[in-house]
Amino acid sequence: MLLAVLVLALALRLYGIDWDGGGLFHPDERAILMHAYDLRVPSVSELPDLLDAGESPLNPRWFNYGSLPLYLLKAVEAAAAPFTEWDLFQLRFPGRVISAVADTGVIAVVFALGAAWYGRRVGLLAAALVALAVIHIQLSHFFAVDTILALLVTATVFFLARLAHTGSRRDAVFAGITFGLALATKISAAPLGLAVVAAHLIAAFSSPGDAVDAIRISPARARRMAAGAALTLAVAAGVMLLAQPYTLLDYATFRANVTEQSEMVRRVVDYPYTRQYIDTPRFLYQGWQLGVWGLGPVLGALAWAGLAAAVVAAVRKRRKADLVILAWLLPYLAVTGWFDVKFQRYMLPAVPFLLLFGARLAWWLVDLLRRARPARRVAAPLVLALVLAPTAHYALAFESIYSRDHPAQAASAWIKENVPPGAVIVKEHWEEGLPDLYEYQVRDLPLYEIDGRRKLATIAGELEGADYLVLFSNRLYGTIPRLPDRYPISTEYYRRLFDGGLGYELVFTRDRRASLLGIEYRADRMARVDLDPPRAVDGEGGGVTLSLGWADESFTVYDHPRPMVFRNTGRLDAEEITRRVLADAPETGPPVGLMLTESERAKQVAGGTFSDIVLLDRDAAGYSWLVWLLAIEVMGLVALPIGFVLFRPLPNRGYLLHKTLGLVLVAFLAWLMASTGGAAFSRGSVLLSLGFWAVIAAVVGHRHRAEIAAFLRERWRLVLLMELLFLAAFAAFLLIRVANPDMWHPYRGGEKPMDFAYLNAVVRSTVMPPYDPWFAGGYLNYYYFGQFLVATLIRLTGIVPSVAYNLAVPTLFAFTVGGAFTLAHGLADRARLRGGIRRPSAASAVVAGLGAALLVVVIGNIDGLVQVLAGARRALLDDLPFGVFDYWRSSRMMAPDSGGFEITEFPFFSFLFADLHAHLIAIPLALLALGLGVAVFLRAAEARDGQGGKWWD
Repeated sequence: MLLAVLVLALALRLYGIDWDGGGLFHPDERAILMHAYDLRVPSVSELPDLLDAGESPLNPRWFNYGSLPLYLLKAVEAAAAPFTEWDLFQLRFPGRVISAVADTGVIAVVFALGAAWYGRRVGLLAAALVALAVIHIQLSHFFAVDTILALLVTATVFFLARLAHTGSRRDAVFAGITFGLALATKISAAPLGLAVVAAHLIAAFSSPGDAVDAIRISPARARRMAAGAALTLAVAAGVMLLAQPYTLLDYATFRANVTEQSEMVRRVVDYPYTRQYIDTPRFLYQGWQLGVWGLGPVLGALAWAGLAAAVVAAVRKRRKADLVILAWLLPYLAVTGWFDVKFQRYMLPAVPFLLLFGARLAWWLVDLLRRARPARRVAAPLVLALVLAPTAHYALAFESIYSRDHPAQAASAWIKENVPPGAVIVKEHWEEGLPDLYEYQVRDLPLYEIDGRRKLATIAGELEGADYLVLFSNRLYGTIPRLPDRYPISTEYYRRLFDGGLGYELVFTRDRRASLLGIEYRADRMARVDLDPPRAVDGEGGGVTLSLGWADESFTVYDHPRPMVFRNTGRLDAEEITRRVLADAPETGPPVGLMLTESERAKQVAGGTFSDIVLLDRDAAGYSWLVWLLAIEVMGLVALPIGFVLFRPLPNRGYLLHKTLGLVLVAFLAWLMASTGGAAFSRGSVLLSLGFWAVIAAVVGHRHRAEIAAFLRERWRLVLLMELLFLAAFAAFLLIRVANPDMWHPYRGGEKPMDFAYLNAVVRSTVMPPYDPWFAGGYLNYYYFGQFLVATLIRLTGIVPSVAYNLAVPTLFAFTVGGAFTLAHGLADRARLRGGIRRPSAASAVVAGLGAALLVVVIGNIDGLVQVLAGARRALLDDLPFGVFDYWRSSRMMAPDSGGFEITEFPFFSFLFADLHAHLIAIPLALLALGLGVAVFLRAAEARDGQGGKWWD
């Protein structure tokens, strides 16, 4: 049966191998073939040049994909050279055969994986489902890297699953080999490293058996785990470099290409072909497209349900195979699902495992039905028929598209039969062209360019002089009208083209539709745009049509696009075309973004002026710091009961983290009200937030009053020490700001003016987001919550922002000192209280806390300390001004007036000593988050201690 499945799978993948008639309409396949074709087998005299990236004939100088597929195809070409010679276009045949064979190999590995750990019936059904999966069938018809990557990923997970059970070094080496080859195929295989670590953890620390039922930790096991993981990763690195040596030899190109691809999938770079994914939801879009089109609705539902069932089963039963597979599958889905660019082929490495879990779920349903006596005999046929019948129908229906000529070839043939040579044909740029139109004048329309009159004039001029207009696919008209703010004129152009308003009439269109036995699956290529299709586009076909909505562009435009050919029957001049397009389109282009409406501007103004906000002006600076400290202490006191519970596993109860927690809680609620319209940002909203948390704290504190009182009574010296530490840190940095309160950098530039302007904007704003101080009439399009934390204190205390700025920097410094001390002291004190061979004194935990604070805030900012000392020396010994801090010096130079002390400059860290930059908020918040994490971990550890576990060892 397995052999039959493999033969069927290979037949489905090889059928229609010449699906494009030599057109090479898949841009990635075309690029890979071109780079493989350009490689050259070196002669004996050229062997010394192989290590020279600039001269080597085997350096592809292109790493958008890995080099392994290129070398594999080149090796096949070289082996066939004595018998035949392939040109660039003929090279697609061996490439596509390689892809089809690799995907058939995926099916064999899926069977082996399923049969080994879930039973042969699961393995066989999973193999059949992969054989019939449309996404596998389609991608096997292209020589891209996807099927090769899927084979190597699946093989790696197979070896890792065996490794988790056996701990065999042989499996560790095999996993390293396939992992390295996967990395040499596409760098996106990198999340497999998590599965490598997971497999070695399971093998080293769990007992023999199919499930992880107990964790046994010992130094010997830890060494075994580390050695095994190091072996697999080292083999992977070595194999990757062997299969793709120019990763290092041409590292600059490798890094540039990988960076470009990373920026592409995150849409850091705005390539036209990625604009189709603007405003598509993460995870849901890929999940829906894979489920509906890549697998078909029935198989798609089974696959995603199988994943959910596998996660539940892994949590409950902790089977080793489940844990290893999920260690690859979940991180990969998380990373890929988060991409802004969502080509469906990115999902292929995950599909075999989704279908494996789906097959297991199907057999679980069979076993469930067999428990009912009437359904015992029909359970398996019923479930398998419900899964396999619609899946097979969809697969064979999709296969039927390869039984007809490619629509682009048909459109080209129609033009050559009906259009005289020399005619002018216009097409869209960033789009495939119809093949074999060398006898015609083919020109491009720049529709992806920025909208405006100049662009429209160019398009109208081309349309005036053209005889025919060709749309190869829905690439542009399926995307551009989705972005009306960006393309208001181009959107109207398509509207007028399709309704005949530009004088162009649709004279030819052709489609390949997936159909079988009178049932066809229809993709609505205009489902996402508000356009009426041109006449006759939907008039073809017969029988039962299942319309499944929008199909991702990458699913349709390669092997079954729908080209349309329009003839210029109206012969309108450019001026008339322009007039008709602009009749219902804005003439000035898209509206200016980030602008406040009149009602939003009125709300921002309604909050009052600074004179309404400020209670303590510059004249009160001498005691403003006391008011400021009082506000921080009040917030810390409010958060004390809440933090006491959150940080209970720490012996010091996370005391100094309470101050940060109090400010974050109060500010967040105030921000939430200002952002949702619940309340304007004001002193009243801050007090309301403070009151809300005070009520929560009172309830929590009342329930734990005895425990809190006992802690304060027993550890009051520690509490006093921590308070003094916080005040000392605040005072020390306050003195630095007193010595140099400058915020303007009048001759050096820098971020302080921007930072202070944003702070003022947040303080002054009534609703969030705040207004933009640099963009008149606009709202802030920048992260600002760091400034909002400070603005909350300003609104509460009424201190003038220029003074509050110089109070906020010491506050953030003191928060960071307190957080570092609290975490280190808490962990050290906990270890001390647990005891050991020699119980250390309580002072050791204090030393640990002070050391941690010193490492975090001083050692990491040593240049700032040197500048402080240099300024103090100028002021105390040389009778000179303290001076200003010097940020922008070279990486190694003499500190000013430092007596010849040479330092290494780290400008980013120097900001901690002189700037209220929003990044600084990350430090106390990260410490707060780390404290919460440590608390949760220790809380779980306490529960384990109660069961006799020895997690600390």
